[in-house]
Amino acid sequence: MNRSSTLVAGLLIAGALLLLGGDVAQVLQGGFLWTILLWLAFVCMGAGLLLLPAALSLNRHPLVMAGVACAFVGCFAGASMQVFFRVREVLQGADQKAAVDLLQGHKLLTLSTLVPGILFPLGLLVLSAGFMRSRVLPLRASLALALGAVLFPVGHAAGFVPALILGDVILLIAFFLCSRDRVPGTL
Repeated sequence: MNRSSTLVAGLLIAGALLLLGGDVAQVLQGGFLWTILLWLAFVCMGAGLLLLPAALSLNRHPLVMAGVACAFVGCFAGASMQVFFRVREVLQGADQKAAVDLLQGHKLLTLSTLVPGILFPLGLLVLSAGFMRSRVLPLRASLALALGAVLFPVGHAAGFVPALILGDVILLIAFFLCSRDRVPGTL
């Protein structure tokens, strides 16, 4: 594994670990620590995803590039959501009910913060399809990424805790497999 591949693997795996830690903290009611961990997770994963095509020599593969672009935008939407949630937590903790109601009731702010987040799992699905087409990774890595991408919104948006934790674990496995399981004979 070369230096850029090591950096990408480290960023993606660190991001997935932070995502898992943040979601566990959220489930255990860990104050707003979970939003800090999720913010760090999305920043790490966004950087890792941005560097991934070069590390795998897939800069010219349209599905991979489209998947990375969508997932990258989704990561930064996810990071901005965490700031939104932290502000809400601070206002609730300061017993600023009117401010919390105003923040939650502002539809444009809420929609512009939350809606772009769906690009993260959609981008991971497209990236998975790109990996399948390019055949640079074994099928199990692509399928793990796709499964993690499907479970992500089920756990996060729907609030289904088993999917939340299982999806994070599967994304961690997928990023680990993507970092080490290159198909022989590929660049």
